[in-house]
Amino acid sequence: MTDLLSGAQQATISRTPTPVRWKRWTAGWRVALRLARRDAVRAQGRSLLVVLLIALPVAGVSALDLYTRAEQLANSPSVTALGQLGDSADAVVRGFSGPISQGIMGSPLNTGNGTIPSRQELQSKLPQGSRLVSQGVPVSSAVERDGWGVRGDVWMANVADPLVRGLWRLREGRLPTAGNEITLTQSAASHLRAQIGDTITITALGGPPLSQARTIVGLVAEAAQGGVGVVVPGALPTPATTDPASQFYLAAIPRDLTWSDVRKLNAIGGLVVSRSVLMHPPTFCAAEVECLDAGPRPGSLPPVAIVDSAAVAKDAALSAVVTVLVIIQVALLAGPAFAVSLRRRQRELGLLGAVGGDSHDLRRTMLASGVVLGLSGALLGLILGWGGTWIAGRAHVIDLGFQDFQMPQPPPELLGLLLVGITSAVAAAVAPAVSAARSDVLSALRGRRPGPPTAGRIPISGLVLGLVGLAGMYYGTATLEPVILVTCVVIAELGFILVMPSLVTSLARTARHLPLAPRIAVRDAGRHRMRSTAAACAIAAAAAGSVGVAALSLSNAVDRTASDVTWVGGTILSVPLDQTTGKTPDDDTLNKALKVASDSIPGATIAEMTELMPVVATDPYGGDLVCVMPGEHLSDGSTDIPCSGRGTSGLRSFNSSIALIQDPASLPAVLGPLAPNDAAISALRAGEAVVLTPGTLDADSRLSLRERFVDTQGTPRTGQLIQVPAMEIAAGAVPINVIVGPAALTEGMPLSGHVKKGSTTIVVHPKSADSPDRPTNEDTLNLAWAKAGLVGFQGATWTQGEDTTSLVLALATGITALMALLAALISTGLTLVDGRADLATLAAIGAQPHMRRAIAASTAGFISLIGCVTGALTGLVASRLLVPLFTKAQGSVFVTPWAVLGLTIVVIPLAVAGIAWLFTRSHIAMTRRLD
Repeated sequence: MTDLLSGAQQATISRTPTPVRWKRWTAGWRVALRLARRDAVRAQGRSLLVVLLIALPVAGVSALDLYTRAEQLANSPSVTALGQLGDSADAVVRGFSGPISQGIMGSPLNTGNGTIPSRQELQSKLPQGSRLVSQGVPVSSAVERDGWGVRGDVWMANVADPLVRGLWRLREGRLPTAGNEITLTQSAASHLRAQIGDTITITALGGPPLSQARTIVGLVAEAAQGGVGVVVPGALPTPATTDPASQFYLAAIPRDLTWSDVRKLNAIGGLVVSRSVLMHPPTFCAAEVECLDAGPRPGSLPPVAIVDSAAVAKDAALSAVVTVLVIIQVALLAGPAFAVSLRRRQRELGLLGAVGGDSHDLRRTMLASGVVLGLSGALLGLILGWGGTWIAGRAHVIDLGFQDFQMPQPPPELLGLLLVGITSAVAAAVAPAVSAARSDVLSALRGRRPGPPTAGRIPISGLVLGLVGLAGMYYGTATLEPVILVTCVVIAELGFILVMPSLVTSLARTARHLPLAPRIAVRDAGRHRMRSTAAACAIAAAAAGSVGVAALSLSNAVDRTASDVTWVGGTILSVPLDQTTGKTPDDDTLNKALKVASDSIPGATIAEMTELMPVVATDPYGGDLVCVMPGEHLSDGSTDIPCSGRGTSGLRSFNSSIALIQDPASLPAVLGPLAPNDAAISALRAGEAVVLTPGTLDADSRLSLRERFVDTQGTPRTGQLIQVPAMEIAAGAVPINVIVGPAALTEGMPLSGHVKKGSTTIVVHPKSADSPDRPTNEDTLNLAWAKAGLVGFQGATWTQGEDTTSLVLALATGITALMALLAALISTGLTLVDGRADLATLAAIGAQPHMRRAIAASTAGFISLIGCVTGALTGLVASRLLVPLFTKAQGSVFVTPWAVLGLTIVVIPLAVAGIAWLFTRSHIAMTRRLD
């Protein structure tokens, strides 16, 4: 017997075989999941709240992912090539000077010399029984209605043919059948403020002006071949000259057009896009290479893409850290619900412990609630995201350009979203699960609710983590490592979460100095710190993010104002080109265009500016005159610093840094009303230059310019140093660095003989701004130029980057308010449900009916106040470190968002408390207490 009870025998008995242990583990989880499902059904309101908190972000991310996938599919080379075929054509054939070689997507990769094949020659190389139909002829036109206008190609096409009709994706109405009808694209109709049944006027360009009225009979989506609408053949004058290489033919073929057939057409100069080849590409040839009969041409294979493993790893790490941030935020929002669930299931857990359940079983029971609710929420989110994307695609709400929306195959990321949803709910249940595992069975059965004391090392650990996170953010700012930055943000937030329970408990001790209702609310929040901490942390995270975004927006606004001024808002710019030569039109044409602009927009200030470059430059894009800062001017140009305005991001319409304004009196159209225009005009007329780069003039008010150009061998060269009298302007727009007038180019002046003229820009500054109730100045000017036969003149309105600072600040504050309202009301509502018996007792001993409202308002206000104050302060510290990374101006601009701070710390807690007061019932039904 002694031997039987020996240690060896005991050791043998204590070891549980692996299959038995696995069965016990699965059985434990099966029971826990069943209990969690029953609890979710019983507490439907609380369960629905958690499910929605998880489902909504999952739905949003899944919808965004599906849209991105659909957009990538629509823009893929194969789908783009298929878009040229429409719904019915088997191939698109185009003639080139053959022979030709191409890729399977239809892109010409190598053309030969010879004549362009005719339609009959192309059809002779197609399989017997094939049919070729022209897709139509584009007519450059101006389309207008009641002063609103748009310029573009109007197609004359035989839309009665099924092949041609398949190119136009009808949205409303029908396609034209008579010469007095037109079907417009949706974008053109929107621009014209027109609808089906309205009459529009078409003016064919490129010839004698001829305006004709047409009735809109339908609307179509944007077509792959472009254009603003379609009419039947003969409805418009046919262009006098049509390039045979621009003729596209749609083909109906009785069998699959194979790659061998495509190569036969290539031999005579036919470029082909074949549906069968795109759907079933040859296995011996890649997609975007020059392909021969049996494989790619030697040496034509694309270079193998080099995968930057470090960049891939960095992106993966950044995505993982951002995912952790999302999980933490969702878990904090759902945390109060699980804390209340622990309180409501206290007796159930006590019974489970009484019948032999250990700490693992108790912890598993609470975690199972997270699994059940997380799985339900994630599945609901995926269904909502998928369904919403499908409905939006079918209703054509999603615009993918020239392709209709196609629902992509379920991407693997959706499985990741499912796991993220489950993980978020499980993370929210971790703290209640740990508390359940540590609870005393006897106390649970007696109905006592003592909260476990907070270990002293926890807040200290939180402070340490917070300091480590701040130090890491400082290091990441210095090294510009995004992974380190975001990781340290997570570390700092985790430290903040560990400190928050002690902060809530410490503040709850001050409740004795408060009136009755706030005293009850604050003490209850301190006793149930698990629930209160989760809600306060969720609010704090939102407040910190909003303060950071507000600081970034304000800082960027100041930075933009100080360093990124270009043209005056509302100015119309046109860089005219001669349609035949591709160069600036002659003086007579320019003068005609200026007169048309003056007549069509009365009162406008019009300037003609021509860029200047060194005479020695042979390439219009390889020569310039650059400013040289005052000081020693070395002949090799090593001390030259190219002037760039006041930090402008590009010169906008100019290829050089210096331009000639033909009439100095028109300078206000260029610099705007804030500049000292009178003094600048006088300087230009006196032969001086106007400089918009600070600090470039020497003590004698002279500007030093250095010739820089590219010689005939393509080698950069430095030329002469030219010094011209100049005037510096510190206010106004900065469209170019140096402006001179005609007097500066007269004989005897420093610039005379050193510069030549380049492209011309017409600047039109209207007297009155655009108004939504009338055609824009741009439309009016472009239509006037078109009707005058000036096809090469097309103006575009320069708009300053829209100042979205106010919108960003409003959104930042609104998101904080919404998050504070959501988290505080969740916690408050759960508090009222959990404390129903206590409130009934208060009512029974004579408490006024409004006491319940006062307690609810105090609870919501206390939780939101803690979250908003701590979040605003931490967000301010973090943004002070991070915002300078995103500003361009020297000195690392940072602006403290005082208004947002005030709203966050004062207004939002008061508003949340007021809303809780309004939406809380005063009376409660009296029930018998069971505990």
